[in-house]
Amino acid sequence: MFERMEDEHELFQALRHLKHNKHEVILFHTVDKAKEIEFDFPDRPYEFIDIETGGSMVQSSQVKEEYTRQMGAYIQQLRERCLQYHIDFVEADIHRGYRQILLPYLVKRTKMYA
Repeated sequence: MFERMEDEHELFQALRHLKHNKHEVILFHTVDKAKEIEFDFPDRPYEFIDIETGGSMVQSSQVKEEYTRQMGAYIQQLRERCLQYHIDFVEADIHRGYRQILLPYLVKRTKMYA
């Protein structure tokens, strides 16, 4: 889901089309939560390359607060967009087993259709 805003708009238009055609749409947002969401790196020099500008950042503590704020806002925006289009949003941390990710979703779904 790390797309340019224009691409994200097109993706959600395609997902809306699937919903309109009575398909069940689920967005499994697969991430390494510790690194990609919480920016959990030891406070030592790293070279992080900004894919948009090509610039580099070298100290994780210098960017962590702003990064986690922006990432939290982005995830919230994804959740709201999914809610708006009645698309299930499931966060799938790669460090959790698939059972821990799928089981709560399947239990919820079973209750909905029971």
